[in-house]
Amino acid sequence: IQAITNDGGALNLAALRGHLSQFSDHGRLLNAGWSTPKPSEPANTVEDDLIGVCLSRLRQCRHRDSVHPAALLQALSICCEVVTLGRTTGGETDRVVKSDAVLLDFVEEVFKVLLEVVDGDWSLLLREVLQKIWAMYETLPSSAANGSKDTYQERTGSLYFKLVLIQLVIKWRG
Repeated sequence: IQAITNDGGALNLAALRGHLSQFSDHGRLLNAGWSTPKPSEPANTVEDDLIGVCLSRLRQCRHRDSVHPAALLQALSICCEVVTLGRTTGGETDRVVKSDAVLLDFVEEVFKVLLEVVDGDWSLLLREVLQKIWAMYETLPSSAANGSKDTYQERTGSLYFKLVLIQLVIKWRG
């Protein structure tokens, strides 16, 4: 962690991007066929660890009864970076997050945690925050490569509806 933080303990996105790029190895070491750990086993995959760090950072944005907007934007930037490393443009073997379902789970969880952190304080949902959430949504594949395609499309449609609704509420509040 020290390699990707600056002197103040804040994450340096360029250093994080450089550190994570070593895990995109064109399928030589990170194998899409690995199974997820059993609930009794500790998370042992790179994607589980990255997702855990991102969600933890996002949850830590709420300190007591306040949220610092810059910390929220930084935490979302880190989440967005991990999701971007999971985008589908380069082929599945180049993705850090191998599974479409795991990628969707992660984006949904980021959205859920964001709403928990904001806790009704709509002023925290700045234009930049919404842009990060939309960027994460837009990296999702249009349909799942494996699993139930109907369920996948229902979930992505539901997330889209929630994002549009949040954007309308923010715009309406002016």
